[in-house]
Amino acid sequence: MLDLVPGQTVDVLFRVDTRSSIIVPVQFLKPAAFHSRANHEFLLQGILIAIGLCLLVYSLQQWLNLKDIVYAKYAAVIVCHLLFSMHLFGLGAIYLWTDRPWIEVHMAGLSLLMVSATLALFVEAVLADDLHRYERLALKVLAGLLVLFALVFALDLMNNRLLGVVSAVFGLMPALIGLRGALARVRRGDNVGTYFIVAWAGYFLTGVIFSLTINGRIGVNFWTLHALQFGATFDMLLFMRIVVLRTAAEHRVAQIARHERDMMKSLANTDSLTALKNRRGLNEALATSYRWRPAIGCWRCTCWISMVSSRSMTNSVMTWATNC
Repeated sequence: MLDLVPGQTVDVLFRVDTRSSIIVPVQFLKPAAFHSRANHEFLLQGILIAIGLCLLVYSLQQWLNLKDIVYAKYAAVIVCHLLFSMHLFGLGAIYLWTDRPWIEVHMAGLSLLMVSATLALFVEAVLADDLHRYERLALKVLAGLLVLFALVFALDLMNNRLLGVVSAVFGLMPALIGLRGALARVRRGDNVGTYFIVAWAGYFLTGVIFSLTINGRIGVNFWTLHALQFGATFDMLLFMRIVVLRTAAEHRVAQIARHERDMMKSLANTDSLTALKNRRGLNEALATSYRWRPAIGCWRCTCWISMVSSRSMTNSVMTWATNC
């Protein structure tokens, strides 16, 4: 709080100590205006983080219920995005890692590298059927390299300048490697490929805006400061749509396979001319008919009498059942 005299010229000096690029937008506001802006910012961050947490809970639940590893990889992408956003806007330092200098210094780089690593695994899992085996291997190797770089950065063996180079070079590799598989899905009319391309384009655009803002190439305002966070939230929503479409497609394939199995079983157990059960079908029916009835302590007996008329070439089955 500064007590400034109206009409008097005042020079305000402050020192910023940072290991890398930092955004320092400075503006003098009256207490009421300052608290109003701060409340609006906290409200926005609460909404965006709540969206991410809801997607995280849903993906973890689906992973536990369906045992589908894609949901686990999607959850990892969400966690990394949330950690980066919370660090960027100071919520992590306020609520999660207060008075933890090491985490505050390393969280941005670690979360940024892990976003690309988890995204590589997610793309490999979703587009596995449309990628060459060498492309799938490249995505896995890329994820391993990014984890290795994160470990090197955590041990202070890599400075922030080198971290920026690594992020710029390897950050877009998951999209570039998976682009051929996404285009193949688009050519087949699969919306999964379209959603991937839209998500990558949006994230690339917002990432460029954020990078230009950090380097002072464009001005600082509400949209440039929040561009990357909006792009990450947009990505998470599109990725959720992708995994839901993938699950729905797998369910349709399973239903078709189940229908074909039932059709083949019906053809094998019935006569092609009369649609009546043949010997195999009768054996299965008898196996279910001869069962013990513990309530009254007796067996249920079903007798099948087959009468075949070779002259008319028709089969008829007369069933007589007795229940004791």
